[in-house]
Amino acid sequence: MAINEELETKTEEVIPEEIAPETEQIVPEEEVKEEITDEADTAESEDTETVAEESEESAEDKPEELAETAEAEEALVKKKKKSFLQLPVIIALCILVGALVGYFVYTGFLMHEPEGLWKLEEEGVTVFFEFDKDGVAKQYLGTMTEIGYCQKTKGDDGDTLSISLDNGFLNGSFGYTVSGSRLLGNQVLTLTYGESDPLEMHQAAKVDEYLTPDKDFVEKEGLTGEWVFDFEEYGVSYKFIFNADGTMILNQYDKFIYEGTYTYTDDSIIFTYYTTEETTTPEIPYEIVDENTLNFMGLECHRAGTSTADEAK
Repeated sequence: MAINEELETKTEEVIPEEIAPETEQIVPEEEVKEEITDEADTAESEDTETVAEESEESAEDKPEELAETAEAEEALVKKKKKSFLQLPVIIALCILVGALVGYFVYTGFLMHEPEGLWKLEEEGVTVFFEFDKDGVAKQYLGTMTEIGYCQKTKGDDGDTLSISLDNGFLNGSFGYTVSGSRLLGNQVLTLTYGESDPLEMHQAAKVDEYLTPDKDFVEKEGLTGEWVFDFEEYGVSYKFIFNADGTMILNQYDKFIYEGTYTYTDDSIIFTYYTTEETTTPEIPYEIVDENTLNFMGLECHRAGTSTADEAK
């Protein structure tokens, strides 16, 4: 008994009372692990929530950013395309403008050719001549037109214009020169023929008009229209056109064309036209046989475009 009491006394002396409370505060290792795990899970959860919130914010902002980026890229592409296309367009426009300027300069100031409409005033008579690039020559005298031919020739000794107008003022081969500006309308065509005095023609815009239809003219029923008589032996024809306004055209062989006005009675027609002066024909007998047949100037004419006219050819 004495030994046991002594051991207990020694034990109490070895472990002081101050150490006992500290020993009691020691946390078991398992509890520490659980606390660490809980703290880690909490931190991870907080981190995950933060990342999720940032992702959500980023996702919300991303469409707008992407849209702005796409628009910027599209604008850049369009700008590049526009810049690329502008250069060829500018070059094409420059070429076009240059060509137009060159054309107007040439035709307006540098072209000195006989093609065109010319006015000749000689001994009180006014005549218009027209030459075209296809070799057709026309002479306008009052309301009469004669159709012929022309040919232009270039040579070292000078340029030549050959004109064939049977009853015209010009018939033969003429040397020619052209001066002035077509654009300004002051060109002059000078024709020379042997020792004869040169003829000067001035650029014209249109042929003078002489026709004055009667406003009170009353149309003749059955007469209005185009009538044709064919000379089968010669392959030519007469054409008569009676218009409802009192104007008339007499076409001989597509070579001589007379334009004028007409009046009528029950059996005759009077035709008035103009050359160097007003000319009126004597009364010309006529008879409307049927809707497609007309006797005029002693000729049996047929309405143009009808089967009767085709059979008469």
